[in-house]
Amino acid sequence: MVRTNSESDGTHRRRTILKTGLVAATGVAGLSTASFAQNNENSNYVITLTAVDQDGNPLQGKATVIGSADGDIIGERELDEDGQATWEVSQEGEYSYNVYDIPGYEEASEDTSFEVDGDTDITAEMETEDSQADDENTITVTVRDENDDPVGDANVSVVVSDGGDEIASGDTDSDGTVSFDIESGEYDVIVNHDDVIGPASTSVTVDDGDTDVSVTLDTTNGRATGIIRVVDQNGDPVKGEPVTVWPPGTVEEDGTETHETNADGEVVIELRSFEPTDVTFFDVEVRDQEQTLGIMSDAENGVQETVFEVETSDEDGNDSTDDGDSDAGDDNDEGSTDDGDSDDSDDEDDNCAKAS
Repeated sequence: MVRTNSESDGTHRRRTILKTGLVAATGVAGLSTASFAQNNENSNYVITLTAVDQDGNPLQGKATVIGSADGDIIGERELDEDGQATWEVSQEGEYSYNVYDIPGYEEASEDTSFEVDGDTDITAEMETEDSQADDENTITVTVRDENDDPVGDANVSVVVSDGGDEIASGDTDSDGTVSFDIESGEYDVIVNHDDVIGPASTSVTVDDGDTDVSVTLDTTNGRATGIIRVVDQNGDPVKGEPVTVWPPGTVEEDGTETHETNADGEVVIELRSFEPTDVTFFDVEVRDQEQTLGIMSDAENGVQETVFEVETSDEDGNDSTDDGDSDAGDDNDEGSTDDGDSDDSDDEDDNCAKAS
Protein backbone atom coordinates (compact mmCIF):
# COMPACT_ATOMS: atom_id res chain seq x y z
CA MET A 1 0.00 0.00 0.00
CA VAL A 2 1.42 3.40 -0.95
CA ARG A 3 0.46 6.72 0.52
CA THR A 4 1.81 9.88 -1.11
CA ASN A 5 1.67 13.49 0.04
CA SER A 6 3.30 16.42 -1.78
CA GLU A 7 3.71 20.13 -1.18
CA SER A 8 3.96 22.68 -3.98
CA ASP A 9 3.46 26.44 -3.64
CA GLY A 10 1.99 25.98 -0.18
CA THR A 11 -0.76 23.58 -1.34
CA HIS A 12 -0.99 19.90 -0.35
CA ARG A 13 -1.60 17.13 -2.81
CA ARG A 14 -4.41 14.72 -1.99
CA ARG A 15 -3.31 11.48 -0.41
CA THR A 16 -3.54 8.40 -2.68
CA ILE A 17 -3.30 4.76 -1.73
CA LEU A 18 -1.79 2.11 -4.02
CA LYS A 19 -1.60 -1.58 -3.18
CA THR A 20 1.81 -3.28 -3.11
CA GLY A 21 2.76 -6.61 -4.72
CA LEU A 22 5.83 -8.12 -6.42
CA VAL A 23 8.75 -6.49 -8.24
CA ALA A 24 11.89 -8.52 -8.88
CA ALA A 25 14.95 -7.23 -7.13
CA THR A 26 16.81 -7.66 -10.38
CA GLY A 27 14.47 -5.14 -11.95
CA VAL A 28 16.68 -2.30 -10.81
CA ALA A 29 20.03 -3.93 -11.51
CA GLY A 30 20.12 -3.17 -15.22
CA LEU A 31 19.13 0.48 -14.95
CA SER A 32 21.54 3.29 -15.62
CA THR A 33 23.21 4.91 -12.63
CA ALA A 34 24.12 8.04 -14.57
CA SER A 35 21.77 10.14 -12.52
CA PHE A 36 22.67 8.72 -9.12
CA ALA A 37 24.30 11.96 -8.19
CA GLN A 38 22.03 14.90 -8.05
CA ASN A 39 23.03 18.52 -7.75
CA ASN A 40 21.82 19.11 -4.22
CA GLU A 41 22.16 22.86 -4.63
CA ASN A 42 19.57 22.74 -7.41
CA SER A 43 17.26 20.14 -5.72
CA ASN A 44 13.90 21.61 -4.98
CA TYR A 45 11.85 18.58 -3.86
CA VAL A 46 12.30 15.98 -1.10
CA ILE A 47 10.85 12.46 -1.45
CA THR A 48 10.33 10.67 1.87
CA LEU A 49 9.42 6.98 1.78
CA THR A 50 8.24 5.06 4.84
CA ALA A 51 7.93 1.25 4.80
CA VAL A 52 5.48 -0.26 7.31
CA ASP A 53 3.83 -3.60 8.01
CA GLN A 54 0.08 -4.14 7.88
CA ASP A 55 -0.24 -2.79 11.43
CA GLY A 56 1.65 0.40 10.58
CA ASN A 57 4.91 -0.59 12.30
CA PRO A 58 8.12 0.62 10.59
CA LEU A 59 10.30 -1.90 8.74
CA GLN A 60 14.03 -1.93 8.03
CA GLY A 61 15.42 -2.86 4.65
CA LYS A 62 16.35 -1.12 1.40
CA ALA A 63 14.54 1.17 -0.98
CA THR A 64 15.27 2.66 -4.39
CA VAL A 65 13.65 5.56 -6.22
CA ILE A 66 13.61 5.51 -10.03
CA GLY A 67 12.92 8.32 -12.44
CA SER A 68 10.20 6.85 -14.65
CA ALA A 69 10.77 9.24 -17.51
CA ASP A 70 14.35 8.16 -18.19
CA GLY A 71 14.59 4.96 -16.07
CA ASP A 72 17.54 6.29 -14.10
CA ILE A 73 18.03 5.23 -10.50
CA ILE A 74 17.88 8.28 -8.24
CA GLY A 75 19.53 6.37 -5.44
CA GLU A 76 19.38 3.35 -3.14
CA ARG A 77 18.84 3.97 0.58
CA GLU A 78 18.83 1.97 3.77
CA LEU A 79 15.60 2.40 5.71
CA ASP A 80 16.27 3.82 9.16
CA GLU A 81 14.74 2.76 12.48
CA ASP A 82 11.60 4.66 11.56
CA GLY A 83 11.39 2.72 8.29
CA GLN A 84 12.24 5.90 6.32
CA ALA A 85 14.56 7.01 3.57
CA THR A 86 14.73 10.34 1.69
CA TRP A 87 15.78 11.54 -1.76
CA GLU A 88 16.14 14.99 -3.24
CA VAL A 89 15.11 15.59 -6.84
CA SER A 90 15.15 18.69 -8.96
CA GLN A 91 12.50 17.77 -11.49
CA GLU A 92 8.79 17.30 -11.27
CA GLY A 93 7.23 14.32 -12.94
CA GLU A 94 6.49 10.63 -12.54
CA TYR A 95 8.72 8.45 -10.40
CA SER A 96 8.56 4.91 -9.00
CA TYR A 97 10.17 3.07 -6.15
CA ASN A 98 11.14 -0.40 -4.99
CA VAL A 99 11.37 -1.67 -1.40
CA TYR A 100 13.21 -4.93 -0.74
CA ASP A 101 15.55 -6.90 1.53
CA ILE A 102 13.00 -6.88 4.36
CA PRO A 103 13.13 -10.35 6.00
CA GLY A 104 9.76 -12.12 5.84
CA TYR A 105 8.24 -9.64 3.37
CA GLU A 106 7.67 -9.58 -0.35
CA GLU A 107 9.12 -6.82 -2.46
CA ALA A 108 7.01 -3.79 -3.29
CA SER A 109 4.32 -4.01 -5.96
CA GLU A 110 4.55 -3.43 -9.68
CA ASP A 111 2.29 -0.41 -9.24
CA THR A 112 4.66 1.83 -7.28
CA SER A 113 4.56 4.91 -9.46
CA PHE A 114 3.92 8.34 -7.96
CA GLU A 115 3.87 11.93 -9.11
CA VAL A 116 6.25 14.59 -7.80
CA ASP A 117 5.29 18.24 -8.01
CA GLY A 118 6.57 19.23 -4.59
CA ASP A 119 7.87 17.61 -1.42
CA THR A 120 6.35 14.10 -1.46
CA ASP A 121 5.73 11.58 1.32
CA ILE A 122 5.16 7.91 0.42
CA THR A 123 4.01 5.15 2.76
CA ALA A 124 4.53 1.60 1.46
CA GLU A 125 2.53 -1.08 3.30
CA MET A 126 4.44 -4.30 2.74
CA GLU A 127 2.98 -7.78 2.33
CA THR A 128 4.35 -10.80 4.14
CA GLU A 129 5.82 -13.66 2.11
CA ASP A 130 2.92 -15.95 3.01
CA SER A 131 0.28 -13.41 1.99
CA GLN A 132 -0.16 -15.13 -1.34
CA ALA A 133 -0.71 -18.45 0.42
CA ASP A 134 -3.38 -16.71 2.48
CA ASP A 135 -5.29 -16.15 -0.77
CA GLU A 136 -5.49 -19.91 -1.28
CA ASN A 137 -8.16 -22.12 0.23
CA THR A 138 -8.24 -25.84 0.87
CA ILE A 139 -11.03 -27.72 -0.88
CA THR A 140 -11.64 -31.29 0.30
CA VAL A 141 -13.65 -33.57 -1.98
CA THR A 142 -15.26 -36.71 -0.57
CA VAL A 143 -16.58 -39.33 -2.99
CA ARG A 144 -19.13 -41.92 -1.85
CA ASP A 145 -21.25 -44.51 -3.61
CA GLU A 146 -25.01 -44.96 -3.55
CA ASN A 147 -24.69 -46.84 -0.23
CA ASP A 148 -22.75 -43.95 1.35
CA ASP A 149 -19.54 -45.99 1.36
CA PRO A 150 -16.27 -44.20 0.48
CA VAL A 151 -14.98 -44.71 -3.05
CA GLY A 152 -11.21 -44.91 -3.42
CA ASP A 153 -9.18 -44.43 -6.62
CA ALA A 154 -11.74 -42.02 -8.06
CA ASN A 155 -10.13 -39.31 -10.19
CA VAL A 156 -11.18 -35.82 -9.12
CA SER A 157 -10.62 -32.73 -11.28
CA VAL A 158 -11.28 -29.12 -10.33
CA VAL A 159 -11.91 -26.84 -13.31
CA VAL A 160 -12.89 -23.21 -13.60
CA SER A 161 -16.65 -22.95 -14.12
CA ASP A 162 -18.16 -22.55 -17.59
CA GLY A 163 -15.59 -24.66 -19.38
CA GLY A 164 -12.45 -23.12 -17.91
CA ASP A 165 -9.04 -24.65 -17.36
CA GLU A 166 -8.33 -27.55 -15.03
CA ILE A 167 -6.43 -26.20 -12.04
CA ALA A 168 -6.11 -29.33 -9.88
CA SER A 169 -6.44 -33.09 -10.21
CA GLY A 170 -5.88 -36.14 -8.03
CA ASP A 171 -7.19 -39.54 -6.89
CA THR A 172 -9.18 -40.23 -3.74
CA ASP A 173 -7.64 -42.27 -0.95
CA SER A 174 -9.21 -45.25 0.82
CA ASP A 175 -11.45 -42.85 2.74
CA GLY A 176 -12.75 -41.47 -0.55
CA THR A 177 -11.17 -38.03 -0.02
CA VAL A 178 -8.67 -35.79 -1.80
CA SER A 179 -7.71 -32.17 -1.05
CA PHE A 180 -6.40 -29.25 -3.11
CA ASP A 181 -5.20 -25.72 -2.32
CA ILE A 182 -6.83 -23.31 -4.76
CA GLU A 183 -7.66 -19.64 -5.02
CA SER A 184 -11.14 -18.28 -4.37
CA GLY A 185 -13.54 -18.61 -7.29
CA GLU A 186 -16.29 -20.58 -8.99
CA TYR A 187 -15.41 -24.16 -9.91
CA ASP A 188 -16.79 -27.44 -11.21
CA VAL A 189 -15.69 -30.62 -9.42
CA ILE A 190 -15.66 -33.57 -11.83
CA VAL A 191 -15.30 -37.18 -10.66
CA ASN A 192 -14.49 -40.18 -12.88
CA HIS A 193 -14.26 -43.82 -11.87
CA ASP A 194 -13.73 -47.06 -13.78
CA ASP A 195 -16.98 -48.53 -12.49
CA VAL A 196 -19.16 -45.62 -13.56
CA ILE A 197 -20.33 -44.51 -16.99
CA GLY A 198 -19.48 -40.88 -17.51
CA PRO A 199 -18.38 -38.40 -14.86
CA ALA A 200 -20.31 -37.14 -11.86
CA SER A 201 -19.94 -33.43 -11.21
CA THR A 202 -21.01 -30.63 -8.93
CA SER A 203 -20.42 -26.87 -8.78
CA VAL A 204 -18.83 -25.16 -5.81
CA THR A 205 -17.93 -21.65 -4.71
CA VAL A 206 -14.59 -21.37 -2.92
CA ASP A 207 -14.25 -18.15 -0.95
CA ASP A 208 -12.08 -17.18 2.02
CA GLY A 209 -11.81 -20.47 3.83
CA ASP A 210 -11.76 -24.24 3.64
CA THR A 211 -14.51 -25.88 1.61
CA ASP A 212 -15.89 -29.44 1.81
CA VAL A 213 -17.53 -30.99 -1.23
CA SER A 214 -19.38 -34.31 -1.37
CA VAL A 215 -19.98 -36.20 -4.63
CA THR A 216 -22.07 -39.37 -4.90
CA LEU A 217 -21.29 -41.97 -7.55
CA ASP A 218 -23.97 -44.40 -8.67
CA THR A 219 -21.79 -47.45 -9.22
CA THR A 220 -24.80 -49.56 -10.21
CA ASN A 221 -25.02 -47.77 -13.55
CA GLY A 222 -21.65 -49.08 -14.58
CA ARG A 223 -22.28 -52.82 -14.59
CA ALA A 224 -24.21 -55.17 -16.81
CA THR A 225 -24.96 -58.58 -15.30
CA GLY A 226 -25.43 -62.03 -16.82
CA ILE A 227 -26.39 -65.12 -14.82
CA ILE A 228 -25.85 -68.79 -15.71
CA ARG A 229 -28.35 -70.76 -13.67
CA VAL A 230 -28.32 -74.57 -13.18
CA VAL A 231 -31.40 -76.40 -11.81
CA ASP A 232 -32.35 -80.02 -11.39
CA GLN A 233 -35.38 -81.85 -12.83
CA ASN A 234 -37.50 -80.39 -10.03
CA GLY A 235 -36.39 -76.81 -10.72
CA ASP A 236 -34.25 -76.66 -7.59
CA PRO A 237 -30.81 -74.97 -7.73
CA VAL A 238 -27.80 -77.24 -8.11
CA LYS A 239 -24.82 -76.15 -6.05
CA GLY A 240 -21.21 -76.90 -7.05
CA GLU A 241 -22.01 -77.73 -10.68
CA PRO A 242 -19.02 -77.07 -12.99
CA VAL A 243 -19.77 -74.48 -15.65
CA THR A 244 -17.38 -73.84 -18.54
CA VAL A 245 -17.40 -70.37 -20.07
CA TRP A 246 -15.75 -69.22 -23.29
CA PRO A 247 -15.32 -65.44 -23.12
CA PRO A 248 -15.50 -63.48 -26.39
CA GLY A 249 -12.54 -63.80 -28.72
CA THR A 250 -11.11 -67.01 -27.25
CA VAL A 251 -9.76 -69.82 -29.43
CA GLU A 252 -10.40 -73.46 -28.50
CA GLU A 253 -9.22 -73.98 -24.93
CA ASP A 254 -7.47 -70.62 -24.81
CA GLY A 255 -9.08 -68.34 -22.28
CA THR A 256 -11.77 -70.75 -21.12
CA GLU A 257 -12.94 -70.38 -17.56
CA THR A 258 -14.49 -73.00 -15.29
CA HIS A 259 -16.68 -71.94 -12.40
CA GLU A 260 -18.82 -73.78 -9.90
CA THR A 261 -22.36 -72.70 -9.18
CA ASN A 262 -23.06 -71.08 -5.82
CA ALA A 263 -25.75 -72.01 -3.31
CA ASP A 264 -28.33 -70.44 -5.61
CA GLY A 265 -27.13 -72.60 -8.49
CA GLU A 266 -25.68 -69.55 -10.24
CA VAL A 267 -22.52 -68.32 -11.90
CA VAL A 268 -22.60 -64.51 -12.20
CA ILE A 269 -20.76 -62.53 -14.89
CA GLU A 270 -20.44 -58.74 -14.54
CA LEU A 271 -19.40 -56.51 -17.41
CA ARG A 272 -18.40 -52.87 -17.53
CA SER A 273 -21.17 -50.95 -19.26
CA PHE A 274 -20.42 -49.00 -22.41
CA GLU A 275 -22.83 -48.18 -25.22
CA PRO A 276 -26.42 -49.45 -24.83
CA THR A 277 -26.31 -51.19 -28.21
CA ASP A 278 -23.27 -53.32 -27.36
CA VAL A 279 -23.84 -57.03 -26.72
CA THR A 280 -21.18 -59.39 -25.40
CA PHE A 281 -21.65 -63.09 -26.13
CA PHE A 282 -20.36 -65.95 -24.00
CA ASP A 283 -20.42 -69.64 -24.97
CA VAL A 284 -21.42 -71.73 -21.97
CA GLU A 285 -21.31 -75.50 -21.41
CA VAL A 286 -22.83 -77.57 -18.61
CA ARG A 287 -22.70 -81.39 -18.83
CA ASP A 288 -22.28 -81.34 -22.62
CA GLN A 289 -25.14 -78.91 -22.98
CA GLU A 290 -24.14 -75.73 -24.79
CA GLN A 291 -25.83 -72.34 -24.83
CA THR A 292 -24.91 -68.76 -25.68
CA LEU A 293 -25.36 -66.01 -23.12
CA GLY A 294 -25.69 -62.53 -24.57
CA ILE A 295 -25.16 -59.70 -22.08
CA MET A 296 -26.31 -56.24 -23.06
CA SER A 297 -23.68 -53.84 -21.80
CA ASP A 298 -26.33 -51.46 -20.54
CA ALA A 299 -27.39 -51.97 -16.94
CA GLU A 300 -30.79 -50.41 -17.63
CA ASN A 301 -31.75 -53.55 -19.61
CA GLY A 302 -31.63 -55.50 -16.38
CA VAL A 303 -30.08 -58.90 -15.76
CA GLN A 304 -29.76 -61.37 -18.62
CA GLU A 305 -29.66 -65.07 -17.79
CA THR A 306 -29.57 -68.53 -19.28
CA VAL A 307 -30.80 -71.71 -17.53
CA PHE A 308 -29.48 -75.26 -17.72
CA GLU A 309 -31.56 -78.17 -16.43
CA VAL A 310 -29.65 -81.28 -15.37
CA GLU A 311 -30.75 -84.66 -14.09
CA THR A 312 -29.69 -85.41 -10.55
CA SER A 313 -29.41 -88.82 -8.88
CA ASP A 314 -28.07 -90.45 -5.73
CA GLU A 315 -24.56 -89.84 -7.01
CA ASP A 316 -25.32 -86.12 -7.24
CA GLY A 317 -26.15 -86.16 -3.56
CA ASN A 318 -29.69 -84.88 -3.99
CA ASP A 319 -31.49 -88.02 -2.80
CA SER A 320 -32.35 -88.19 0.88
CA THR A 321 -30.09 -90.23 3.09
CA ASP A 322 -33.07 -91.02 5.37
CA ASP A 323 -34.46 -93.51 2.82
CA GLY A 324 -31.19 -95.43 2.84
CA ASP A 325 -31.16 -95.64 6.62
CA SER A 326 -34.78 -96.69 6.65
CA ASP A 327 -34.21 -99.50 4.12
CA ALA A 328 -31.25 -100.79 6.04
CA GLY A 329 -33.25 -100.80 9.20
CA ASP A 330 -36.07 -102.72 7.53
CA ASP A 331 -33.67 -105.34 6.23
CA ASN A 332 -32.18 -105.82 9.66
CA ASP A 333 -35.56 -106.06 11.27
CA GLU A 334 -36.85 -108.62 8.78
CA GLY A 335 -33.71 -110.73 8.70
CA SER A 336 -32.71 -110.86 12.33
CA THR A 337 -35.37 -109.96 14.77
CA ASP A 338 -38.71 -111.34 13.65
CA ASP A 339 -37.75 -114.27 11.43
CA GLY A 340 -34.91 -115.49 13.59
CA ASP A 341 -36.91 -115.50 16.78
CA SER A 342 -39.91 -117.08 15.04
CA ASP A 343 -37.90 -119.97 13.55
CA ASP A 344 -36.29 -120.79 16.87
CA SER A 345 -39.62 -120.86 18.56
CA ASP A 346 -41.04 -123.29 15.94
CA ASP A 347 -38.10 -125.64 16.31
CA GLU A 348 -38.53 -125.72 20.03
CA ASP A 349 -42.21 -126.53 19.59
CA ASP A 350 -41.41 -129.36 17.17
CA ASN A 351 -38.87 -130.80 19.53
CA CYS A 352 -41.33 -130.61 22.29
CA ALA A 353 -43.87 -132.38 20.16
CA LYS A 354 -41.46 -135.23 19.31
CA ALA A 355 -40.47 -135.67 22.87
CA SER A 356 -44.04 -136.16 23.94
